[in-house]
Amino acid sequence: MAGKRNKAAFNRPEIVLTLALALAKHGKAAAVREMLEESVADHPSQLLYERLARYVLAASVPNYHDAMLADHARNSAYRQAIEAAVQGKNVLDIGTGSGLLAMIAARAGAKRVVACEMNKTMAETAKRIIAANGLTDRIEVHACHSSDLDRGTVCPEGFDVVVSEIFSANVLGEGVLQSLEHVREKLCAEGARFIPESAEIRVALAHFAQTTVALDDVEGFDLGLFADHLLPAKPLTNGDPGLTLMSDVGTLVRFDFGDTQSLATTGLSQVDVHANQGANRGEANGIAQWLMIDFGDGSGATYENAPGRDEGAHWSIVGYPFAKPCPIAQGEAVPILGFYHDD
Repeated sequence: MAGKRNKAAFNRPEIVLTLALALAKHGKAAAVREMLEESVADHPSQLLYERLARYVLAASVPNYHDAMLADHARNSAYRQAIEAAVQGKNVLDIGTGSGLLAMIAARAGAKRVVACEMNKTMAETAKRIIAANGLTDRIEVHACHSSDLDRGTVCPEGFDVVVSEIFSANVLGEGVLQSLEHVREKLCAEGARFIPESAEIRVALAHFAQTTVALDDVEGFDLGLFADHLLPAKPLTNGDPGLTLMSDVGTLVRFDFGDTQSLATTGLSQVDVHANQGANRGEANGIAQWLMIDFGDGSGATYENAPGRDEGAHWSIVGYPFAKPCPIAQGEAVPILGFYHDD
């Protein structure tokens, strides 16, 4: 690449930055890394080029990965489940990211591991990480969505185990249901096991601090109509001292990934929770929602980012505020309704 470009032009950091970001946007991960490495090598005494390289590579991937990799409860639960299931099996890892779960599977004795990652920058980095850990001969990485894999090419006999971690804070949001349904129909052997085995959307009445944006007077202008564009949901942290549950916990929706009957991509559900008046004058001002993941099949591994559990959880709790606080009576059954659509 060095012989094909104007070296003088690349002495301008704004050109390096603009071109690298454009290449990354179009999925040219290898070209991005090559160009950045050459730019740093060409300017050994200029820290700016190292910082630009770091910025471009970081900007090319979602920013939740650092918190996810630091979520020890998540990593440990996946490790326990994978180690209990993959010995001598063909394993598919969907959305491999850093390659961590694929490497755990290879280390645990999987017969073969195929990993896919649709973010080409991450896929390229996963290959480098896998090589650095001496597992290139055990793990095959594809820079694509799982729906683009061809069974006859990657695993003609079908995958025995499917590992996935493509959940958002409300379980859905990354197309998990459609992806797993496609994998089961097109890529799996009969009776394939899914890790995790199931996931639940859990809810409870709650009281939490709310910050509202006053739009009726912003520098003398009424911007009230802009409220239609502001999401009502807000992220809450597990250790938030202002978050208090005001009812028992209910499972609003449960998805069993090994059961085709439970993976409808659209649904309306209801669960009744029973209120308590332990705090906040018996008033709930919203609903708290989080996820619970069960890895199943005797591994004993579960994961739940419930309020007060693990402050290191990378998934946030989601708060849905009411229009105004709702008085509740001790033991009162309160219905919570939910609609989901996995598009």
